[in-house]
Amino acid sequence: MTTTLSRFSQHWWILSALSFVVVCLFFKDFGVAWDDPLQAQYGELLVAYYASMGTDDRFMSLADLRYYGGAFEIVAQLAAQFSPWSPYETRRLLGGLVGALGVLGCGALGSLIGGRGIAWLSATFLATWPMWVGHAFINSKDVPFAAAYVWAVYFLTRIAKDDRVRPAHHAGFAVAAGLAMGIRVFGLFLLGLYACLLARAALQTIRAGSAPVARKLLTQALAFGLAGTGSWLLMMLGWPWTHGGPIERPFEAARLMTRFPRPMEILFDGQVMVTTRLPWSYAPTWLAATLSPLVVILLLILVPLLLLRLKKRPQVPSAAAAILLVCGSLPLLAAVTGRVVLYDGIRQLLFIGPLLMVAAAWSAVELLKNLASTRTRLLAVAAGVILSLDPVAGLVRLHPYQYIYFNQLVGGLKGAAGRFETDYWGLGLREAAEWVNQNQLLLKSRGGLKVFIPHNCGEPTSAGAYLDPRVRLTDNNLAGDYVLAPTRFGCDKSFNGTAVFTVRREGVPLVVVKMME
Repeated sequence: MTTTLSRFSQHWWILSALSFVVVCLFFKDFGVAWDDPLQAQYGELLVAYYASMGTDDRFMSLADLRYYGGAFEIVAQLAAQFSPWSPYETRRLLGGLVGALGVLGCGALGSLIGGRGIAWLSATFLATWPMWVGHAFINSKDVPFAAAYVWAVYFLTRIAKDDRVRPAHHAGFAVAAGLAMGIRVFGLFLLGLYACLLARAALQTIRAGSAPVARKLLTQALAFGLAGTGSWLLMMLGWPWTHGGPIERPFEAARLMTRFPRPMEILFDGQVMVTTRLPWSYAPTWLAATLSPLVVILLLILVPLLLLRLKKRPQVPSAAAAILLVCGSLPLLAAVTGRVVLYDGIRQLLFIGPLLMVAAAWSAVELLKNLASTRTRLLAVAAGVILSLDPVAGLVRLHPYQYIYFNQLVGGLKGAAGRFETDYWGLGLREAAEWVNQNQLLLKSRGGLKVFIPHNCGEPTSAGAYLDPRVRLTDNNLAGDYVLAPTRFGCDKSFNGTAVFTVRREGVPLVVVKMME
């Protein structure tokens, strides 16, 4: 029995494989998110830029998207040209697969940090985190960046743990970091850490004094130089705006993105706030409310467990532990100190999610090691399983709106409604549109049915992509027979009329269909 369990534990990647299967089964269930039309257009213009050999630069004037890399958008646009599914369904599939790749990277990093047990737990925590699952299908910026980020951290850790220069590790980092930078400019942070590893390796080589020092230093410098250059070129491939200034433009974007220039109103802890003046508690509160209760508890006891381990075995923290700490904590510290602007929950911080899962998994394993008796360990495991049921149940109950998950520490979605943002992507408009399709004869009062979507609280395409061709969208609310209004900021209350249908999850209204009076 023990031998069987040991062999099974070696195959922690099975969970990641299951994630890929789940993606293929359910990707069609997810609708069109608020940003989808604009991001899809960005991808189309980037492909046109390359097709014209750089003469078609219309992407430069599309909102402010030039400050963001378009690596995912380019791949999605190219895939849509050959896909048997609609462009939006293709984006859903591609996003879900990237999310599953992130689960694989999370498990791989966990295995590198502490072995198979941590690998299993890390991958499990991420694969069952509703926020990750929900965003993976619809968020074409933050989850692709997060997946690339965790793989870059994995290869950084491999490089730090190995005294020898292994080209495969440096090449892996170059690809992961280049893709990360080609999606979001914060990927530059990875190159900074990479440079620190170069300095560390050079110092270790000089101190060791083993012959031939010069040759080893040259090999290290060559590996780092090639990988750094390769990642930069890959970034430029996915981010054509940088072609006009390969060095200065990425840093220009970095300066701009740290102080997002558009103050927006958001709901936080029951109050409407401006994104440029958020309290320090914004990110920690959102994490505490949206992570699995088990992960929250494990992260809270992480520091005491670290101190206990250092007391038992005093030693300098390993380079792997230092990389995990820096890559996971510095972005959160930047958010707490107000150095970055956050909105739509904490989607801009999703990239530290996989690292938090690895840290929580390490905490769980370390906790079990420190428990005195087998009975106590079994009780701890049982408690962990019970706490894990909350996010798993959320995956099922909230489908396909898993990204609006809140844990039971805040009373679930019902406890969070009115205090925090819920359906900020407007995905519920698809379900409302499909209800209209099924009830056309009942709803039709005169001529062709016309539907109005409030532009200030919803993207018309989120419903229009699913409406029956006989139902027309109108830009004039006075001309509409019905309004499909999200409940964000009380948008549904801005229109008079009789509510004939409401999209709900866990009893919380997300979109209201009203018959206009």
